[in-house]
Order: sequence, then structure tokens, then C-alpha cells
Amino acid sequence: MSKISKPTASGSSNRFFMPQAETDELINKLLKLIDLRKNGETVDQQKQLGINYRLNYGVALAHIKEIARGIAPDNELAKRLWYRQVRESMILATLLAEPSTLRPNELIDWCSLIDNPELAEQMAINLLGKMQNILQVVPMLITDGNPNQKATAFFGLGWALRNKLIAPADIVPFETMILPDDKTTSSVEKRSIAHLIKQMARHSSEGKKRAQAWLQQSQQKNLAQWESTVADVQTELDWLNEQ
Repeated sequence: MSKISKPTASGSSNRFFMPQAETDELINKLLKLIDLRKNGETVDQQKQLGINYRLNYGVALAHIKEIARGIAPDNELAKRLWYRQVRESMILATLLAEPSTLRPNELIDWCSLIDNPELAEQMAINLLGKMQNILQVVPMLITDGNPNQKATAFFGLGWALRNKLIAPADIVPFETMILPDDKTTSSVEKRSIAHLIKQMARHSSEGKKRAQAWLQQSQQKNLAQWESTVADVQTELDWLNEQ
């Protein structure tokens, strides 16, 4: 079983925060709740899947969400939790930040620390996919070149479509970036692209047309390393067409 170490002083090693008594006290309480639910076996399992953090307590997502309940959205609290670079505090930050008031540039800075698939998905579903100004954030994440940050962008677009914050037409600038290519593409990027196409198909008749166009072009490319992703989208469209 992995040894779970304690967090260091307030804030991360590369971000300094002035002391703020009330907020710091709340963070310490949250960290104690996290410590009570730590699970070293989960840490080991995540490491085997290539999911690594600076510090990980292995707390179940359901418990993290439970901890977040009853705490009012607070960007300052969320920021301080995020930059601790502890798995649970970072996921809590995505749950406690206020999507309507968090500045795009600030979120882009946050995303520079996303370096595994779990955090990419949690950022997308809990925060990025709920931001009205998501289209100001996505281009920066896609051009960064980091696979997990690209996946965050595509997952986020998918959730924003589902949340009716954007329309299929808003995906047009990114269409060439989500088509299969023969370059090495990480599994999390492929999953995020499949998620985006499926949410586009569910959004509207226009979205379904665009999803079908993506599928047709992808099938024509006939790339072996994309077969499962294309099949996933095909299954979704077949199901939608039967409804």
C-alpha cells in the first residue's frame, strides 16, 4: 500500500498566498476531512493507470463531492486549494470555483497544472464546461500541445454543448483539430474527441449532421489506431437514429 504523506506549508511551491485566517482555517478543516477518507489502495491503482499527482490521498470522487456540498462558491478558496497541487484539493477547487466570475486567463493558468486524464475530466465537467466564456479558454489549451490540456478543452466543449452554453456552430473553428490523423494521439484525447462528437450529435439536428460528417471523414481516413474511437461514435449515432 502506498504511503500517503502530509501536505506541506500553505500554498504550492510555485505560488505564494498571503495569509488569510478564515480561508486558511477552512482549508485546514477540508484537508482533515480528506485525510479521514484517504485510501492508499486507490492511490496504487491510479498509479498503475498512469494517473499521478504531486500528492494523492486516494479519496473517492463521491466523498470529495460530499465534502464540497454546503460550501458556497468561492474563487479565492478554490484558487488556494488548486495551487496546493493535492489531488483532492484540486478536484475540490473545480467544484467550488464560480464559473460565471472566474476569469478566462486565470483558468488558463490553472490548466497549466493538468497533467493526467482524471484531472482533465474533472476540470471539464465541474468547471470549464459550465463557463459562459469557454470559447476564450479553449484555443489556448488546444494550442498548448499538452495532451491532457487538449483533452480538457475537448471534454469542456462537450459539456458546454450538453449544458446549452454553446452551439454546434461554435465547434467549426476546431473541426480540423478533432479529425483523426496518423500522428500519435493519446487515449485521453481520443476519448475527449468522442465525447465532444457525441454531445454535438445529441444537441440538435444541426449537431447530428456535423457529427455524421465527422464520422464519414473519419471512416474515410481508415486509421487503425482510431478504430475504437470511430466505432464509439458510430454506436452513438446508430442509437440516436433509432430513437
